[in-house]
Amino acid sequence: MIKINVLLKLFNLLFSKSSNQAFLERVYQIILERDIDRHGLACWLEMLEKV
Repeated sequence: MIKINVLLKLFNLLFSKSSNQAFLERVYQIILERDIDRHGLACWLEMLEKV
């Protein structure tokens, strides 16, 4: 299960004025739809930090 702080980080990114909002929304949906392990979550967060 995903920690609350990770979801809050995603939530903040989604509602920031980002040109990549559609991409972030898709990432958010994927994370909510799937059970992502720690390694997968680390990969997602690393990718989000590059956005």
